[in-house]
Amino acid sequence: MASSLLMDVHIPKSITDGVRRSGVDVVTAQDENAGLETDENLLRRAVELKRLLYSQDADFLEIATLWQADGKTFPGIIYGSQLGCSIGRTIEDLELICKCATPSELESRVIFLPLS
Repeated sequence: MASSLLMDVHIPKSITDGVRRSGVDVVTAQDENAGLETDENLLRRAVELKRLLYSQDADFLEIATLWQADGKTFPGIIYGSQLGCSIGRTIEDLELICKCATPSELESRVIFLPLS
């Protein structure tokens, strides 16, 4: 079963559009009226929607660590540094993760881009 994505508020539209064109189900924080939410509330929204959260905000790394330590589960966070990966590579990696990994493989994990 393919995973779906929730894009953080600052993800470039070119990445969101590219991932959508690849056939992945994507919603943005703006689509969910969560553009002004705190990072932790956005992760809670990802849990409610059962969607992986893609962000370029390093604050999510700390939040994930705290949630993991507290035993809180979440669908998974994909983190890509703004300078660490091209737009095309980011789209390819997000598609690969969403189409090939199972939700149980991603649960409560942080995946870093680029993949290799």
